Amino acid sequence: MSELSNPAAGRTSPGPADPPVEQALTAALHDLVVEGTLTQAQAARVSIRLGDPKAFARTSTTASPTRGGRLAEIAGYLGGALLLGAVALFLGGGWDGLTEASRVGVLAGLAVLLLVAGALVARTSGEPVRELGHQQDSARRRLVSVLWTFAAASAASATGLGVDIKGWELPAASAVGLLVAAITYALVPSVVGQLGMWFASISLVSSLIAQLGDDSGMTPYAVALVALGAGWVALGLTERVTSREVALSTGVAIALFGAQLPVFGDQHWAAYVLTAGVALAGFLGYLSTRSWSVLTAGVIATTLVVPEALHDWTDGSVSAAGSMLVAGLTLLAASAAGLRLRKEVL
Repeated sequence: MSELSNPAAGRTSPGPADPPVEQALTAALHDLVVEGTLTQAQAARVSIRLGDPKAFARTSTTASPTRGGRLAEIAGYLGGALLLGAVALFLGGGWDGLTEASRVGVLAGLAVLLLVAGALVARTSGEPVRELGHQQDSARRRLVSVLWTFAAASAASATGLGVDIKGWELPAASAVGLLVAAITYALVPSVVGQLGMWFASISLVSSLIAQLGDDSGMTPYAVALVALGAGWVALGLTERVTSREVALSTGVAIALFGAQLPVFGDQHWAAYVLTAGVALAGFLGYLSTRSWSVLTAGVIATTLVVPEALHDWTDGSVSAAGSMLVAGLTLLAASAAGLRLRKEVL
C-alpha cells in the first residue's frame, strides 16, 4: 500500500520524468525562455538537473521570439543606425577641418564604442559573452554580431588612415578588419560576422597581390582568389562556422569569380585552366559535401569554360547562334552529369 500511495518510493535513483511531468517541464521551460526569465543555457542546466535532458531540446525547438524580443531587436538596429548616422553627419560637416590624427581617433573611438555596445547587449542575458555564441540563433546574438561587424569596419578604416606607408594602407586596413572580425566571430559566431570576414579576406588578398605583384595581369589575382575560395570551402567542411552552407557558397563564389578574371586580360588560357579546375572540383567535391552550392559551381564553371574556350580557339569564327547552341548543350550536359551524380550519392 505504501508503494501504491507513493509511486516515487520504488525509485532508487533519479531518472527521466513521467510523461505528464515531461510535458509540464517542457511547457515551463518554454515559457521561462520566451519571457526572458531563463536563457537557453540556464534552461538546459535545469532540465539536466531534473533528470530530463531532452526537455531542453524540445524547448529550444518550440520556443519562438516574443513580440517584445522582436521590438527590442529592431530598437537595437535602429539605435545602431542612428549612432552611425550621427557620426556620419558629424564627420560630413567637419571632416575636412579635422587633422589626420583626429580622423583616426574618431574612427577608432567609434570602433571601441560599437565593441562595448555589443558586449553590453551580450551581457544583458546575465551570462558570459562567450556563452551567447553557444546558444541557438537569437535576436541578441544577431544584434551583437551586427554591432561588432561594424566595429571591425570602423577599426579597418582607422587603420587605413593611420598607416603612413604608401601602398600599404588597404592591406593594413583589411588585415585589422579581418582580425577584429575573426576575434568577435570566435566569441559570438553568426552569418553576419562570417560575411564580414569573407569581405575582409577578399580585400586583404587582392590588396596584397596589388602591392606585391609584378603587373603580370589578372592571373596572380585569379590564382589567389581561387585559393582563397578553396580555403573558405575547407573552412565550411570543418564545421567550425555558424552556417556550413554559407561558407561553401561564398567559397565557390570567390573561386568562380577568380577563375574568370583572366578572361578580361590577355591570358585567356589561365581562365580556361582555372575554370575547368573549379568545374572538376565542384563535381568531385559534391561526393563528399552533398552541397548544392558545390554542385552548382561545377555546373556553372562547365557552362562557362566550354563556349569561352571554343570561341577563343576558333578565333571567333563560331557565330553567335553557334556559341549559344554550344552553351546550351554544355549546360544540359553539365546539368545531366550533376543530376546523375546526385542520384548516385543519395
